[in-house]
Order: sequence, then C-alpha cells, then structure tokens
Amino acid sequence: PHYNLNLQSISVNGQALQIDASVFATSNNRGTIVDSGTTLAYLAEEAYDPFVNAQS
Repeated sequence: PHYNLNLQSISVNGQALQIDASVFATSNNRGTIVDSGTTLAYLAEEAYDPFVNAQS
C-alpha cells in the first residue's frame, strides 16, 4: 500500500535537516507519497543532497 503524508522535515541522528517544507508538497495537495511496497526511495534534489551529506 501507499500512504499520503504531510511531510514537513527529515531528521538524521536527531538533527532536523535544513530543507524547505515546500520541497515535499505535491501539486494536488495530497502530500508526500510513501509506498511500502517499493524498494527505492525518490527524493527531490533539494532534499536528497542534505540527506546524503548528513550521513557522512
């Protein structure tokens, strides 16, 4: 199944990443889709880069 969430931020090790919440918005105002049946995660570049950098 998939879920529509109003994602507002991402935290790594308890630290919220500096990502504008508008990055997670969708054009139909249904929120960010989280699909529990897929093996991959897709993030907008504005969220991906800070997420990857926080893990190093």
